[in-house]
Amino acid sequence: MSKLLVSLTAVLATAALLPALADAKSRKQQRVQAQPQTQIACTELGCRHVPSGCTPRPGRTWSGAPSGFDVVVCPDGRTYGRWY
Repeated sequence: MSKLLVSLTAVLATAALLPALADAKSRKQQRVQAQPQTQIACTELGCRHVPSGCTPRPGRTWSGAPSGFDVVVCPDGRTYGRWY
């Protein structure tokens, strides 16, 4: 009889915890989805994250041909990479 009571208590305790565990998993998924996607630009100095508000553009050589590297242009006039 006591083993049955212990088993019944364990089942009820587990059933009481299931909604709390599901809620915690849902909150974790919301946090993961709330993070913004960042862009990565590969300049001549290496690859880096593009700061918010800035945009990556294709770089050019002095003759106007594509350089194969990115240039990051920010609204305040800052640039990362060579912009010919």
